[in-house]
Amino acid sequence: MNEKAIYLTFPVMLLKDAKYNIVETLDAVVYYCLVDNIKRFDLSPEQAQSKMKMTFGNLGKAVQLGNEIFSQTPVNAPKTSVSKDIIFDFYNNYKSDFEIDCFLGFAALRSILQSKPFIKCTNAYLLARMAGNSNISEDLPEWVRKYQSRYHLDKLKKELQLNWGLKIYGEHVRGFYISFIMELKRLIYHAELKRKSNRLKGLAESKKEAKIEAKKLLLEHST
Repeated sequence: MNEKAIYLTFPVMLLKDAKYNIVETLDAVVYYCLVDNIKRFDLSPEQAQSKMKMTFGNLGKAVQLGNEIFSQTPVNAPKTSVSKDIIFDFYNNYKSDFEIDCFLGFAALRSILQSKPFIKCTNAYLLARMAGNSNISEDLPEWVRKYQSRYHLDKLKKELQLNWGLKIYGEHVRGFYISFIMELKRLIYHAELKRKSNRLKGLAESKKEAKIEAKKLLLEHST
Protein backbone atom coordinates (compact mmCIF):
# COMPACT_ATOMS: atom_id res chain seq x y z
CA MET A 1 0.00 0.00 0.00
CA ASN A 2 1.32 3.41 -0.94
CA GLU A 3 2.21 5.71 1.95
CA LYS A 4 -0.17 8.63 2.28
CA ALA A 5 1.26 11.78 0.77
CA ILE A 6 2.45 14.47 3.17
CA TYR A 7 1.43 18.02 2.31
CA LEU A 8 3.23 21.16 3.37
CA THR A 9 0.96 24.17 3.92
CA PHE A 10 2.57 27.60 3.78
CA PRO A 11 1.90 31.22 2.74
CA VAL A 12 2.06 31.69 -1.01
CA MET A 13 4.06 34.89 -0.41
CA LEU A 14 7.07 32.70 0.46
CA LEU A 15 7.27 31.85 -3.25
CA LYS A 16 7.93 35.44 -4.37
CA ASP A 17 11.62 34.72 -5.13
CA ALA A 18 11.20 31.12 -6.31
CA LYS A 19 11.67 32.04 -9.95
CA TYR A 20 15.24 33.16 -9.29
CA ASN A 21 16.28 31.00 -6.33
CA ILE A 22 14.17 27.89 -5.99
CA VAL A 23 16.45 26.15 -3.44
CA GLU A 24 16.53 29.01 -0.93
CA THR A 25 12.80 29.51 -1.39
CA LEU A 26 12.04 25.88 -0.60
CA ASP A 27 14.39 26.03 2.39
CA ALA A 28 12.22 28.86 3.71
CA VAL A 29 9.07 26.85 3.02
CA VAL A 30 10.32 23.84 4.97
CA TYR A 31 11.57 25.94 7.90
CA TYR A 32 8.23 27.75 8.06
CA CYS A 33 6.30 24.46 8.03
CA LEU A 34 8.50 23.05 10.81
CA VAL A 35 7.69 25.98 13.11
CA ASP A 36 4.05 26.03 12.01
CA ASN A 37 3.71 22.39 13.10
CA ILE A 38 5.41 23.17 16.43
CA LYS A 39 3.04 26.06 17.15
CA ARG A 40 -0.17 24.66 15.72
CA PHE A 41 0.03 21.20 17.29
CA ASP A 42 2.06 22.10 20.38
CA LEU A 43 4.92 19.79 19.39
CA SER A 44 8.58 19.68 20.25
CA PRO A 45 10.98 20.29 17.34
CA GLU A 46 11.75 16.56 17.29
CA GLN A 47 8.06 15.67 17.14
CA ALA A 48 7.44 18.24 14.40
CA GLN A 49 10.18 16.90 12.12
CA SER A 50 8.91 13.38 12.76
CA LYS A 51 5.38 14.44 11.79
CA MET A 52 6.78 15.91 8.59
CA LYS A 53 8.82 12.71 8.07
CA MET A 54 11.95 14.81 7.65
CA THR A 55 15.34 15.00 9.33
CA PHE A 56 17.05 18.38 9.67
CA GLY A 57 20.84 18.37 9.84
CA ASN A 58 20.77 21.19 12.39
CA LEU A 59 17.32 21.14 13.97
CA GLY A 60 18.00 24.06 16.31
CA LYS A 61 19.10 26.29 13.41
CA ALA A 62 16.08 25.21 11.36
CA VAL A 63 13.75 26.21 14.20
CA GLN A 64 15.54 29.57 14.57
CA LEU A 65 15.22 30.34 10.87
CA GLY A 66 11.64 29.10 10.82
CA ASN A 67 10.73 31.38 13.71
CA GLU A 68 12.19 34.37 11.88
CA ILE A 69 10.18 33.59 8.76
CA PHE A 70 7.03 32.81 10.76
CA SER A 71 7.22 36.09 12.69
CA GLN A 72 7.49 38.09 9.44
CA THR A 73 4.45 36.42 7.87
CA PRO A 74 0.98 37.99 8.33
CA VAL A 75 -1.43 35.65 10.10
CA ASN A 76 -4.06 36.01 7.37
CA ALA A 77 -1.64 35.56 4.45
CA PRO A 78 -3.17 33.28 1.74
CA LYS A 79 -1.75 29.77 1.96
CA THR A 80 -1.12 27.01 -0.51
CA SER A 81 -0.56 23.31 0.02
CA VAL A 82 1.97 21.23 -1.94
CA SER A 83 3.04 17.64 -1.42
CA LYS A 84 6.43 17.05 0.16
CA ASP A 85 7.39 14.89 -2.85
CA ILE A 86 6.93 17.82 -5.23
CA ILE A 87 8.82 20.17 -2.90
CA PHE A 88 11.80 17.81 -2.72
CA ASP A 89 11.73 17.05 -6.45
CA PHE A 90 12.18 20.77 -7.14
CA TYR A 91 14.72 21.07 -4.32
CA ASN A 92 16.96 18.20 -5.45
CA ASN A 93 16.65 18.22 -9.23
CA TYR A 94 17.38 20.78 -11.91
CA LYS A 95 14.24 22.41 -13.29
CA SER A 96 13.86 24.63 -16.33
CA ASP A 97 12.34 28.11 -16.07
CA PHE A 98 9.09 26.80 -17.52
CA GLU A 99 8.96 23.92 -15.05
CA ILE A 100 9.38 26.40 -12.19
CA ASP A 101 6.62 28.54 -13.70
CA CYS A 102 4.37 25.46 -13.75
CA PHE A 103 5.19 24.74 -10.12
CA LEU A 104 4.25 28.31 -9.22
CA GLY A 105 1.07 28.09 -11.29
CA PHE A 106 0.15 24.87 -9.50
CA ALA A 107 0.82 26.39 -6.07
CA ALA A 108 -1.15 29.50 -7.08
CA LEU A 109 -4.23 27.52 -8.06
CA ARG A 110 -3.99 25.42 -4.90
CA SER A 111 -3.98 28.64 -2.86
CA ILE A 112 -7.13 29.79 -4.65
CA LEU A 113 -8.93 26.47 -4.26
CA GLN A 114 -8.00 25.95 -0.60
CA SER A 115 -10.17 23.02 0.57
CA LYS A 116 -12.91 23.53 -2.03
CA PRO A 117 -13.44 20.75 -4.61
CA PHE A 118 -13.76 23.34 -7.39
CA ILE A 119 -13.85 27.10 -7.81
CA LYS A 120 -14.20 29.80 -10.44
CA CYS A 121 -10.97 31.64 -11.17
CA THR A 122 -9.72 34.46 -13.39
CA ASN A 123 -6.44 34.94 -15.21
CA ALA A 124 -5.67 38.00 -13.09
CA TYR A 125 -6.17 36.04 -9.88
CA LEU A 126 -3.95 33.21 -11.10
CA LEU A 127 -1.13 35.57 -12.10
CA ALA A 128 -1.33 37.48 -8.81
CA ARG A 129 -0.90 34.30 -6.80
CA MET A 130 1.90 33.06 -9.09
CA ALA A 131 3.76 36.23 -8.12
CA GLY A 132 3.17 35.49 -4.42
CA ASN A 133 0.68 38.36 -4.13
CA SER A 134 -2.41 38.29 -1.95
CA ASN A 135 -4.64 40.19 -4.39
CA ILE A 136 -4.78 41.40 -7.98
CA SER A 137 -4.11 45.05 -7.14
CA GLU A 138 -0.42 44.38 -6.38
CA ASP A 139 2.22 44.85 -9.07
CA LEU A 140 3.37 41.84 -11.07
CA PRO A 141 7.06 41.11 -11.66
CA GLU A 142 8.22 41.10 -15.26
CA TRP A 143 8.42 37.30 -15.54
CA VAL A 144 4.75 36.97 -14.53
CA ARG A 145 3.64 39.71 -16.93
CA LYS A 146 4.75 37.42 -19.77
CA TYR A 147 1.75 35.26 -18.94
CA GLN A 148 -0.62 38.12 -19.69
CA SER A 149 -0.08 36.94 -23.25
CA ARG A 150 -2.74 34.40 -24.23
CA TYR A 151 -0.16 32.20 -25.97
CA HIS A 152 2.04 31.82 -22.90
CA LEU A 153 -0.86 31.45 -20.46
CA ASP A 154 -2.53 28.79 -22.63
CA LYS A 155 0.77 26.91 -22.76
CA LEU A 156 1.01 27.00 -18.95
CA LYS A 157 -2.59 25.85 -18.48
CA LYS A 158 -2.13 22.99 -20.95
CA GLU A 159 0.97 21.76 -19.11
CA LEU A 160 -0.85 21.91 -15.77
CA GLN A 161 -3.64 19.82 -17.29
CA LEU A 162 -1.28 17.29 -18.87
CA ASN A 163 1.15 16.73 -16.00
CA TRP A 164 -0.15 18.37 -12.81
CA GLY A 165 -3.66 16.95 -12.52
CA LEU A 166 -5.51 20.18 -13.25
CA LYS A 167 -9.05 20.00 -14.61
CA ILE A 168 -10.22 23.21 -16.22
CA TYR A 169 -13.41 24.34 -17.94
CA GLY A 170 -14.12 27.79 -19.29
CA GLU A 171 -16.72 27.71 -22.07
CA HIS A 172 -19.44 30.39 -22.05
CA VAL A 173 -18.30 31.78 -18.70
CA ARG A 174 -16.20 34.71 -17.58
CA GLY A 175 -13.04 33.23 -16.13
CA PHE A 176 -12.74 29.47 -15.78
CA TYR A 177 -13.54 26.68 -13.34
CA ILE A 178 -10.75 24.57 -11.85
CA SER A 179 -10.35 21.41 -9.79
CA PHE A 180 -7.62 18.95 -8.92
CA ILE A 181 -9.87 16.25 -7.44
CA MET A 182 -12.96 16.19 -9.68
CA GLU A 183 -13.31 14.32 -12.94
CA LEU A 184 -13.62 16.74 -15.84
CA LYS A 185 -17.23 15.71 -16.54
CA ARG A 186 -18.19 16.49 -12.93
CA LEU A 187 -16.45 19.87 -13.10
CA ILE A 188 -18.30 20.71 -16.33
CA TYR A 189 -21.59 19.61 -14.75
CA HIS A 190 -21.14 21.89 -11.74
CA ALA A 191 -19.93 24.79 -13.89
CA GLU A 192 -22.95 24.52 -16.21
CA LEU A 193 -25.30 24.11 -13.24
CA LYS A 194 -23.95 27.29 -11.67
CA ARG A 195 -24.16 29.10 -15.02
CA LYS A 196 -27.82 28.07 -15.39
CA SER A 197 -28.52 29.21 -11.81
CA ASN A 198 -26.92 32.60 -12.52
CA ARG A 199 -28.92 32.97 -15.75
CA LEU A 200 -32.17 32.20 -13.93
CA LYS A 201 -31.27 34.69 -11.22
CA GLY A 202 -30.53 37.32 -13.87
CA LEU A 203 -33.84 36.55 -15.59
CA ALA A 204 -35.74 36.94 -12.32
CA GLU A 205 -34.00 40.25 -11.59
CA SER A 206 -34.74 41.60 -15.08
CA LYS A 207 -38.41 40.67 -14.69
CA LYS A 208 -38.51 42.39 -11.31
CA GLU A 209 -37.00 45.54 -12.82
CA ALA A 210 -39.42 45.39 -15.75
CA LYS A 211 -42.36 45.10 -13.35
CA ILE A 212 -41.22 48.19 -11.45
CA GLU A 213 -40.89 50.15 -14.69
CA ALA A 214 -44.31 48.96 -15.82
CA LYS A 215 -45.89 50.19 -12.58
CA LYS A 216 -44.24 53.58 -13.10
CA LEU A 217 -45.78 53.80 -16.58
CA LEU A 218 -49.22 52.91 -15.21
CA LEU A 219 -48.94 55.66 -12.62
CA GLU A 220 -47.90 58.17 -15.28
CA HIS A 221 -50.88 57.29 -17.47
CA SER A 222 -53.33 57.41 -14.59
CA THR A 223 -52.44 61.03 -13.69
